Amino acid sequence: MINLVIDGRPREFRLTRINDAWSRAMEAQRCEGAVYAPPLPGLKPPAFEPPPVYGRAILELMDLPMLRDDDVGFAPYVGASAMPFVGVTLLDSATGVDYALDTVLPVRATIGETVFDFWSGPTAYFDIVNTLRVKLYSGELASLDEATILSGRANALAIRNADGDWEILQFCNAALVDAGVYDLTKLLRGRLGTEHAMRNPVAAGARIVVLDGVIAQIQAALAERGVTRFYKWGPSSLDPSDVAWQQGTFTARCVGLMPWSPVHVAGVRNGAGDLAITWIRRTRFGGDWADGADVPLNEESERYEVDILDGANVARTIATTFPAATYSAAQQTANFGSPQPSIAVRVYQLSATVGRGRPAAATL
Repeated sequence: MINLVIDGRPREFRLTRINDAWSRAMEAQRCEGAVYAPPLPGLKPPAFEPPPVYGRAILELMDLPMLRDDDVGFAPYVGASAMPFVGVTLLDSATGVDYALDTVLPVRATIGETVFDFWSGPTAYFDIVNTLRVKLYSGELASLDEATILSGRANALAIRNADGDWEILQFCNAALVDAGVYDLTKLLRGRLGTEHAMRNPVAAGARIVVLDGVIAQIQAALAERGVTRFYKWGPSSLDPSDVAWQQGTFTARCVGLMPWSPVHVAGVRNGAGDLAITWIRRTRFGGDWADGADVPLNEESERYEVDILDGANVARTIATTFPAATYSAAQQTANFGSPQPSIAVRVYQLSATVGRGRPAAATL
């Protein structure tokens, strides 16, 4: 290192070449001498740290029943995971041209996939036959006792079938069998009215999302039901033009507003051959049995439709405002030629906003 005064100002140079001939010629490069100074005691010398490289985030938009009583019934849910995770920003657009901020996800969701095929199971009691093996992309799971599972919505996850519907279930036991791989047993199936999403089977590789406090709702409007919208998402620290950002479309069905299927569908015939059909309704939220009589209606009015089936066709639809209907012998004769020994029915509760909810099917 040499110091030269140029135009009255000191400059530091690093010699890069010396040529001894009749005269000594030297070449030097301007530099800062402090770079070559020994570090102060107790301080590490400066080291180059490459900038982080962000991979593409896994983001799941989910049309689910209302997870919490104060959630918005028509707004889908969202969770995202990435490695490394610096937060994920979600933008949306009605046209795919002008995007606006929708949701910021500051905490990574626990997302993974199933390892084996997963079969349907009972909904009225613990499923102790099926084992759900999952591989997590990040995060971990833990076991909880029966009382904790039954008292709330802990250890809940959603599993998506090939049709895009999600079954929500809870698990008591989570056994670590490999890095990030768990066997989940002692299951509560079809939670929050999602028993319709069971399949035989849901094929291996199905997406699973743990439904904890990290899962958020996106900004949505009821008028967007059935309308395809455009979304972009990526690391919050990067510009949307970066290759780590992705885009896609999603069509909300407002599943949170759909009445759950009725239960305990039964039928009794009188001496004339009339079939009296009864059932018990459920409610979409606030279902604590507080008064010992019935759960809240949570709809603008109580309405039902009962489809009388002739094979795959609907022979008749009976509308009612009470959880009961009568299919008279005369109506059976009009539809089938005579009173029938067994009748296949589908019972729907109606919403003033989205129409029919999930059906309850029975043969009476």
